[in-house]
Amino acid sequence: MDEMYPNRMICPELNLLPPNSDETLYQTTLDYFHSIPWTSKLLSTPATGEEDVGGSSSGSSSGSIPGRKPIAFTPTCKNPLSPDHDQLYSQTLNVPGGLEHVLSFFHPKPGDADDPSVAVERVHTLFSIGPGLSGLPSIIHGGMTMTLCDEALAAVTFLNFALGKDGESFRTPSVTAGLDIRFLRPIKVGQVVMATAWMETRERRKTRLQCVVTDEEGRECARSFSTWIAPKASL
Repeated sequence: MDEMYPNRMICPELNLLPPNSDETLYQTTLDYFHSIPWTSKLLSTPATGEEDVGGSSSGSSSGSIPGRKPIAFTPTCKNPLSPDHDQLYSQTLNVPGGLEHVLSFFHPKPGDADDPSVAVERVHTLFSIGPGLSGLPSIIHGGMTMTLCDEALAAVTFLNFALGKDGESFRTPSVTAGLDIRFLRPIKVGQVVMATAWMETRERRKTRLQCVVTDEEGRECARSFSTWIAPKASL
């Protein structure tokens, strides 16, 4: 199973450096989002300790680590192992006018990096939306919005798998079992949006999550509800 969905996340701070990766991918993407004022602020502002880092029903009282900057990483979808893996984001959409830049980040809380019992519950993913992704004039296609949500949700489950977190739901990379979405506001192409995904509940191999897509002004454009399943390792 690991060979089918290997960890390909790039995160120098967490020592996630898969072999045969594009050495410039992480830094080039980071530089791109640092060139945009509002996303640069998100990526560089130290935590206050009051950031929402938990899932909706985690019951966790731990906040982000005050003074610690967010940890950014290149999601697996942008760094495939081979031409048989993750071609949608790394090739098909990775063209001028498409979806060239994708970067995830999270606000670390105590234990996120080195305690297997502490799951990373909330991850933010930035997407640059090119004009080639429109459905209606200058508006992103609704199916593409669902694709953004799906990938943002994957960033949560794959990160915990990559970090070796405890629990059946993280022993193998999870896959989407179902996804419902509510379209709340048209998303214009030619901008960056942020998809914030978080875990709601975990039960053995099943994880329920939510995701909200917001624009630069923080306006909620879409909300999705999803169930993910970690396949058995023998599959």
